[in-house]
Amino acid sequence: MNRQASNAFLRDQIRVTSAELRDKLIEEGITYDTIADFDEEDIQSLCASIRRPGGQIQDANGDRVRNDGIAVPYLVEKRLRMASYAARYYTLVGRPVDALSMTWELVSQFEAFKELQDEHKDPKDLPPVSKSLPILKWMEVFESYLQNTLGVAKVPLAYVTRDDVEVEPIASNPLGPPRQDQQPFGQKYPTYYEEMIARTSHTHPSYAADNRTVLELLVKSFKEYPSLMSSIRPHQRGGNGRAAMQAVVLHNMGNTKWDDLIDKAMNKITKAVWNGKNSRYPLIRHISDHRTSYNDIVKAADNIDYAVMNERTRVTHLLDSIQCNHQQLVAAKTAILSDDAKRNDFELAADFLLLNAKSFKSEKTQNDWNVSVLKQKDGNRAQVELRYYKKKEYEKLSKDQKAELHRLRKEKGEKDSNNAPGSENQKTISALQSKIDKLENLLTHTISAMESSANGGDDDTEEKCEKKRVRFNNALTQRP
Repeated sequence: MNRQASNAFLRDQIRVTSAELRDKLIEEGITYDTIADFDEEDIQSLCASIRRPGGQIQDANGDRVRNDGIAVPYLVEKRLRMASYAARYYTLVGRPVDALSMTWELVSQFEAFKELQDEHKDPKDLPPVSKSLPILKWMEVFESYLQNTLGVAKVPLAYVTRDDVEVEPIASNPLGPPRQDQQPFGQKYPTYYEEMIARTSHTHPSYAADNRTVLELLVKSFKEYPSLMSSIRPHQRGGNGRAAMQAVVLHNMGNTKWDDLIDKAMNKITKAVWNGKNSRYPLIRHISDHRTSYNDIVKAADNIDYAVMNERTRVTHLLDSIQCNHQQLVAAKTAILSDDAKRNDFELAADFLLLNAKSFKSEKTQNDWNVSVLKQKDGNRAQVELRYYKKKEYEKLSKDQKAELHRLRKEKGEKDSNNAPGSENQKTISALQSKIDKLENLLTHTISAMESSANGGDDDTEEKCEKKRVRFNNALTQRP
């Protein structure tokens, strides 16, 4: 870049009014060609050294005097820092650093983006593949995770796994003609990050580290699934996360997988019925299932040739799946069918149904309260359902019903006690003890008769028998 262009850049865009300072900055390398080599600390150090260079210089008279340096206004330093940041961004995405891209109107817009990058926090840990998060669903989560996780050069990791390695020529995506609302990124990209993902080169110095990071994320997510690990294992030694991800896509997202996903989604949309009888499956969840199934179909259609249903068909399937005769919902369905706006917009129809389902929900809740208490019959005995009652439900019972509930619970407790698993064991133990007692008596009499015969009928026979009995009982009680 010639000296004249650099001088004009410093004068007109950075607002360096001192010719001496402009010459010094150019001498130190602040030109279109080299400003991207300076980071924020480099600019601060450069300005500090220009202000206070130290040492001595020769004055006009040839005398050696202290070098007082050149004044560098704070505004000039701030603009230089932002200009170097903009130049590094342009170099990253392959855009020329020149008079067109380095106008202060464009450079100044990088201040907000720089703050965004400085305050950025990566998302929490990536959830692994699991039964609740199968591989196809996980890949959507993984794509979003990469888009929101920055690599070494603060580029979203999604640039590693983008479809095309090569980037388009920058001429195909110019900044566009100067205008008041002009942005410092290409016209076809909605944000800085989108341009960085699409245009950061895979030859960039940070690519190798980012590529390995992607591989580590895959290994961590697949470690419990050997079949998935087998897809990425050939690429582990080289740390090639991009190739590993391509292998996963090839093995798990073929046409058959997408066909299966569509069949499952269509089955949910056309066959699942909501009748309002299952409190664990409210209408909002039923509508959410329809929405999720439709999104699966759209995802599959991005990969195979499949005609996605239009909004009118979506609404038709939703209305057909609601088989509830509640007056409020029947009226809501009729209103949707007669309203072109709701008839052709799934979200409008869904919101209208949920709005009208509120009264239905409250009515079901009231019925659920009443089902716990039964009417009295069989004379004066109150009838209640034998189950657990919440505090508010219990307070609704009458005094007689509470008494009857207490009686039923006590009766049930006694039956449970009689039928408990331990009761059979107790009966067995009692029967065995009875047999032991009989054997003990028989053995005692036998011993007594034998001793009586041997001793000729001594008077102490009974006493000896009693001692034998004591020893025998002690032996029984000491058995393990």
